[in-house]
Amino acid sequence: MFSKLFSTILISCLFFTLNSCSLTDMTYPSQLGSGEFYAIQFKGGDIDSQESIILKPRKIMETDKTEVFLDDKGSNISEENIHFIIDGFEEAYYGMVNTFGTHTDIDNNGKVIIIFFDINIGTLSSGYIAGYFSSVDLIKGYGNAAEILYVDSANVNNKSREAVLGTVIHEFQHLIDYNMNDIRLGKSSDLWINEARSEAANIIFAQNGEMNKSRLAIYNNYNSIKNGNYFYKWDNITDAATSSLFMYWLYVQGDKEIIHDIAYSRQSYGYQSVVEAVSKNISTRKNASWDDILFAWLLSNQANKTSGLDGYSSLDLNSKAFAGVDANLYPGDAIISTAKPTFSSSNIRTENISGIYITLNKSTDINGKSVAIGVPYLKNQNLEDNQNISIIPKTSEDRIKHLPQGRIKIKF
Repeated sequence: MFSKLFSTILISCLFFTLNSCSLTDMTYPSQLGSGEFYAIQFKGGDIDSQESIILKPRKIMETDKTEVFLDDKGSNISEENIHFIIDGFEEAYYGMVNTFGTHTDIDNNGKVIIIFFDINIGTLSSGYIAGYFSSVDLIKGYGNAAEILYVDSANVNNKSREAVLGTVIHEFQHLIDYNMNDIRLGKSSDLWINEARSEAANIIFAQNGEMNKSRLAIYNNYNSIKNGNYFYKWDNITDAATSSLFMYWLYVQGDKEIIHDIAYSRQSYGYQSVVEAVSKNISTRKNASWDDILFAWLLSNQANKTSGLDGYSSLDLNSKAFAGVDANLYPGDAIISTAKPTFSSSNIRTENISGIYITLNKSTDINGKSVAIGVPYLKNQNLEDNQNISIIPKTSEDRIKHLPQGRIKIKF
């Protein structure tokens, strides 16, 4: 006998797949045997080609805050790598709880279960699933009724163990978020802010306060970002890169406290929690709006300073010069150009700062429609020469003036 659950699972995917994905129409067997767990495998690493399975992994470790299981197919994982990942999680645990909030304890063991198994089966296509968290596990009578993080065992050997630790920490934030928002407040976080907080968790607790190098590589090399694709409308691998960079910028400006305040905010929407936390933690931006903050960040990316209010600690960021003649900007999307853009929407904000136009769709409607932007073609449109120009207004007053949702539904 099988019971069908319609749910959302939060997933970390790498390479050319989405960083967070929704799964529906999951079919689980109605009963489990002793030591068995429900799980999902993905054919060819394809998010749309999954099948439900029952695992009977062996328990290989128990620590203060974890129970660790390994499926036999992943038995070639070295003990050293497992210890590195679990030790890293243990070290990060209390810091994450203090920063992002508490998780449930539905199985009353005070621990998080981490299961290493072969998540991806068959020949991989354009990407793979690195790990996931299932909200179904936190509903008594359904799923595994436990706090579980699922990690791809093949990835432990094929990628760096630091990257796998990052996946575990990323998914742990999702587990915490489900308790803090869906269970306690009865509402789901906007998808982009949930993912952004997981990116911040990775930066603080897996990368030792440094920007994730793989995310930085995506930011520097994907043309879709030049064409305006940013993180607010979450549908693309570049969203992980841009949200990671955004959270790193906030972390550099406001330290761990600003991330804490974003996580603990009780505002209805993600952008409101950012505005609230920025106002509280950055004195020169007490009155900054959401689009003020995005403009400041976009300017910082272009100026690429190594210090100061709008600088990064040390990053090598490529210029985001728009090379096309038209663009379609969804809410939160932006382009940077030397040519003056044309548009016919009150949702568009554009400013010319030292010969550089920053054009932003300032709408906060996550489901909002795109706005067509025209950019006259300039033969020498190249922002690289302006990379080091000082484009940040001098006074605090001028800084403010010129600074540059997905609900989780479960049905039975």
